[in-house]
Amino acid sequence: MKSFFRRMTTMALALAMCLLLLPAMGEAVTVDKIDVAADGIFKEVGGSVEMQLYITNKGDTPVTLAHIVPASTCNVLAKVDSVNGNTTIEPNKTSWILVTASVIGSAMQGTYSETLQLFFEEASMPKSVKVSIQKTSEPVVDPSDPDTESQIMISPVDTSGKPVPAPEGDAGKRINIRLPLMCRKGLAYDIKVTPVISTSLESFPFVIEEIDYTQSCYGTLYPNYIVEFVYNLKLSKEATNGVKQVDFKVSYRDGTNAIKECTVSVFVTVKNGMAGTATDPDALVSMPKLIIESFATSVDRIYAGDEFDITLNLKNTSSEEAIQNLQLRITDPNNVVLPANSGSNTIYIDKIAKGETKTVTMTLQTPSDAEARTYTMNVEFSYEGSSSKHTYTPSETLTLSVSQHIRTKLDTLTIYDDAWVGQGVSMSFALYNLGRSSIYNCMVTVEGEGLAMEENYFGGNIPGGSEMRADFVVIPSIGGDIAGKVIITYEDVFGETITEELPFNLFVNEEQPYDPTFDPIVPDIPEDTGGAFPWWAWVIIGAAFIGAASVLIVVLRKRRERRLEDV
Repeated sequence: MKSFFRRMTTMALALAMCLLLLPAMGEAVTVDKIDVAADGIFKEVGGSVEMQLYITNKGDTPVTLAHIVPASTCNVLAKVDSVNGNTTIEPNKTSWILVTASVIGSAMQGTYSETLQLFFEEASMPKSVKVSIQKTSEPVVDPSDPDTESQIMISPVDTSGKPVPAPEGDAGKRINIRLPLMCRKGLAYDIKVTPVISTSLESFPFVIEEIDYTQSCYGTLYPNYIVEFVYNLKLSKEATNGVKQVDFKVSYRDGTNAIKECTVSVFVTVKNGMAGTATDPDALVSMPKLIIESFATSVDRIYAGDEFDITLNLKNTSSEEAIQNLQLRITDPNNVVLPANSGSNTIYIDKIAKGETKTVTMTLQTPSDAEARTYTMNVEFSYEGSSSKHTYTPSETLTLSVSQHIRTKLDTLTIYDDAWVGQGVSMSFALYNLGRSSIYNCMVTVEGEGLAMEENYFGGNIPGGSEMRADFVVIPSIGGDIAGKVIITYEDVFGETITEELPFNLFVNEEQPYDPTFDPIVPDIPEDTGGAFPWWAWVIIGAAFIGAASVLIVVLRKRRERRLEDV
């Protein structure tokens, strides 16, 4: 019996020590208590990308970010170069950091969904976060590669999308030469333009008034961006009538910081000038310039997998010669925008008179799995002058934006608690992205009379085929039946905002007001007679104590016997 009581005493002391130590034991930090969100689509510039991340610590102790690495499945991120910002996050706080990473030079242009892994000193496992990277520069290629096509080209339209007319004017008068340059691929910056000056009035039909005609633009051009240069030049009185090809040298730096050069040409029509001579018959030849004056699609938004019509308005800008036997051909270098129903991508027009406009329509389609982004189409012309019989093969470029259908599904809203005025009510729902394209910057708010969220919920980006589960707390300020709704907003790849709603009804209980007139019933207690405590009461108490001790001993003994039997 003494050994039994010694064991019981030892067990009681151990239990007491555990109870004393329990409040001092902190909760272990897990990645479940750390939330990381990315803000929008991050663009690559000059081979690197800057990403802004938000880190929320939901634990009870501070956490410190140790380092960040791209996941092994990354297709465009090479390595993380630097991390700036507050890397120690206090409990129940949110901090942002700026992450700079290198981009794989050989990766193709486009938008990538990548994964970053964040390692914290207090957590044994990393926290993963999805980021969207838009690679804008061309892949790095060997300089010996025969594909040396320039990144800069003449654009048929200006920065507002309006066609740029071919320059023309009378000899001896000033004219404006508008030079809209478009970046057709990669990126270009530090752009400089200089006309090719010559004493020949056939190649430079202007009066030479300056030593240096160089114009510069120090900004960065991304694919399909346009920058316009304007020259005000005086036509020479001795310039002959007709169309003159004026060349301009263009130099720029590409995404690898290498200096590149190319030549672009503008065709200037001289009127009321000198007549051409018999020894220079080409001076009398006017090139009929064909341009796409405007174009339109049959739908406001082109979705992958759908057919659509594209209408082109073609204008012969020449005032002297018609064109004939025109063949128009539309091609897409990405093989995404194609003729519908196995049709042809070529249109034939017999003749377009001088100054006349012709309208043509072609039905196109895109595959259902086409990536949501902007695509470039080439429009190639082949025609001849009706009188000169010269053949011309100019080309122009069009851009079309293709979207993926946004398909989402919302679960039924779950309300976990009874609602009381001034107390939080837990709610949750799930949003499923059933489409192929990601949705971005998902936010959750609540509307309703007297309803407010404890804090706004930011769901970040949701890739195609993924889900977002939102858990949040709503605090009502008034009682009764309240009709509310959960507002979910997010953006597509082109930044257009989409809104969805989840309506709900909530009955809010009001707090019971304090009544100062309330008089609880207190039972009558017999007055103390002043006598001593009865002896028989002591007997009953002692018997009860002995009986309880006996039961406890029997129970403990049976437990010990069972343990011995198990052994």
